[in-house]
Amino acid sequence: MNTARAPAYDSPPSKVLHARTRAVAPGDAELIRDLGKIAAKDRLITAALLAHLAEMDLRRLYAPVGYPSMESYCIHELRFSDDVAHKRIRAARKAREYPVIFEMLADGRLSLSGLLLLGVWLKPENATELPAAAAHKTRQELEELIADRFPGPKYCRWSSPWVRRQPALFRSPHARWPRGHR
Repeated sequence: MNTARAPAYDSPPSKVLHARTRAVAPGDAELIRDLGKIAAKDRLITAALLAHLAEMDLRRLYAPVGYPSMESYCIHELRFSDDVAHKRIRAARKAREYPVIFEMLADGRLSLSGLLLLGVWLKPENATELPAAAAHKTRQELEELIADRFPGPKYCRWSSPWVRRQPALFRSPHARWPRGHR
């Protein structure tokens, strides 16, 4: 395994990040405007990152540089946390399967967490209609959309599709529900 550190990327420090006094900080309107611009750039960068992860995963380019898996590469080379690596790889694979997802992420019609929520139900037969229906929805609205479109055992937002197919798990008197879900 390659133990070299990930390269450090220099970016110009923001006045906001290093402001010591209120006089150096931008005004309210400027801060709001800049935040919107930064959020838009973040969406573009996230889509580009996922596209690169998807292509690297497809080509298995992590192996020649000494990593046994894409997840290992992301954790050790890119310095992602385990959770971030796992989620980004899942999202990248789903977006590679359905390329419209890259565009939706880039322009803000779909969030990364929305993609991860929809990913389980996104299939070739609904690959056009489901993402379109999910556009600009909050997580709660996506959960309702999924519950309406995919009937069966009651949809629990905290459970995986595997858990929803196991009704015995819900009948156990010792089963623990997450806080606030009784």
